[in-house]
Order: sequence, then structure tokens, then C-alpha cells
Amino acid sequence: MKEHHDPEIYRPGSRPRSLGSAVFRGLASSVKGFFLLAATAVPVHLLVTAAEWSGILGRLSEPLNGAAAVFGLPGKAAVVVLASVFLNLYGAVAAVAALGLNLRVMTIVAVMALMAHNLALESALMKRTGSSASKMMLTRLVWAILAGLALNRILPATSHWLIVPEPLAAENLGALIAAWAPDALRLVGTMAALLLSLRLIRAVLEEFVVLELLTKVVAPFLRVFGLPSRESVPWMLANTASYGAASKLLDERIKAGEMKKQEADLFNHHAAVCHGLYEDTAMFMLIGVSLFWLTVPRLAIALVVVWFERARRHRFRRSFKVGTV
Repeated sequence: MKEHHDPEIYRPGSRPRSLGSAVFRGLASSVKGFFLLAATAVPVHLLVTAAEWSGILGRLSEPLNGAAAVFGLPGKAAVVVLASVFLNLYGAVAAVAALGLNLRVMTIVAVMALMAHNLALESALMKRTGSSASKMMLTRLVWAILAGLALNRILPATSHWLIVPEPLAAENLGALIAAWAPDALRLVGTMAALLLSLRLIRAVLEEFVVLELLTKVVAPFLRVFGLPSRESVPWMLANTASYGAASKLLDERIKAGEMKKQEADLFNHHAAVCHGLYEDTAMFMLIGVSLFWLTVPRLAIALVVVWFERARRHRFRRSFKVGTV
């Protein structure tokens, strides 16, 4: 199988490396990302803040209190988890930040949101490369639930984890918006600065072939996760760029006869529960969640999901059909 040189990671070797070119591409990507961030994070942060202040969120979440307690969450945090199914990561981060949760609750919500956000769009992309959209949705939802249950058992309930920030106090809606605006500006501005930094760094790493070298470093370790080492390029794309970029590469390889849909489907089982390790993880770290808890559980779950799927295929290989499993 020939090596696939994807423009998202590999730069043509015949062209001189240019820091200016890398900075330009990083800035262009950051500008596009900023518009999506602002269009999502600002209204979500305002909506959650207003719903919390008015008591609407409390009333909406009251029926969820009992079920949420199983995860160690208040009902209002469960509402955010459910909402994240329809939100991109920027919206999910903004919703978590607006609630004023303690670190323990915020960690559980963050991990669950990372595993089960933006389901419709990402599952549709997975369907294009041979996976069942409904199975991918179910996989992500089930493992998000299991991760939440496990973290509730594992995470300490010490005072450091249970400090709750002071909520916004306001006498009327106008005063609330006046108090909310500086918080929202601070959050979105910090997220935008982080986005710019991450994308500039990534562009420089692409330009000077560092990401290409990293794919070679990562390749042997993918076997631990049940994936072929040749999938290090889409793996790097899924975790440093987006699942959409990885999906595009998988689609190209399938059409070129370089990859079977069964192989792409197996990769999707991994990516369903573990992608965005670079940018998505950093966004939740920005609001105080630990790198360890944002990455290790997802990597461990991805390992289990893929090896279970490989075992299932071996046991029922005669019934395997792409898009139906």
C-alpha cells in the first residue's frame, strides 16, 4: 500500500520551508475557528447563565436530580450533558463554564461531553466511511454514561474538588447582562487566544515536518489500541485537527482502493470515543479540568471498544456487513 501524503499534515518536500507560510495558514484557520467559537459559545453561555439566574434551569432539571445523582451530578449538570449531544465542543465548554460547578462535577461532565458531543454531524461523517451512524451514536452515548458512572466512583470527594464558585447576583435582567458580559468576554477571549496559539503551533509543526515525524513515532503504539500502524496519519488528523479531516482522508483512501470500509469502520470505533486530544482537551483544561482525567479514560475506553469490536468480528465474521454493525 502506497504512503498517502495528506495536505493537512504533510508539506511538499520540494518547496522550501517557510515560517511565514505556516503563520499565515495558522492565522487563517484561527479566524475561521473564532467565528464558530463566538457564534456558539457566546449565546450558549448567556442562555445557561440566564436560565440559572431565573430559576428556569432548576425547574427543568428537577426531574433529572434522581438519575443525575447516580453520576454524582446535580440535575442542572445533567441538562448540560444532554445538551452537549447537540452542541459542538465550544458550546459544551461554555455551558460548563457558565454553571459554576465544582471541579469534581466539572470533570465528570467534561469527560462525558467529550465522548458524546455533536453526535449528528460526526456520526454522519462516520457513515460516509462505512460505519453505522446509529451504532456510532449508541457507542458514544453508552460509553459516556459508563465513563460518568466510573468517574463518580473514582474521583475524590475532598474539599479541594468541591469548592463552588460564587454565582452571578443581579436584581434584574439588565443587571444580569451587565454582570455576565465581562465573564463571557473573558471566557471567549481566553478560548480565542488558546485557539490561536494551538493552531499556530500546529501549522508550524506541519510546515517543518514535525507532525510527519510524530506519525512515525505513534504508529507502533496504535497496535496496542487494535489499529494498524498505517493508520497513524488519520489518527494524528483526528487528534490534532478534527475528526472531519480524518474522515476526509479515510474517504479518499477508500475511493483509491487503499483501504477497505471494514478498516475505516474499525478506526471509527476508536475515534468515536477518543478524538480531539489536542484542541478539545485544551479547551476543557482552560476552565480547570485535569489533563489526566480528560485523556486517560478516553484512551482506555478506545482500547476496550476496538478490541471488543475485533473480537466480535472474529466470532461473527460471516455476518459482518459494513454500515450495519
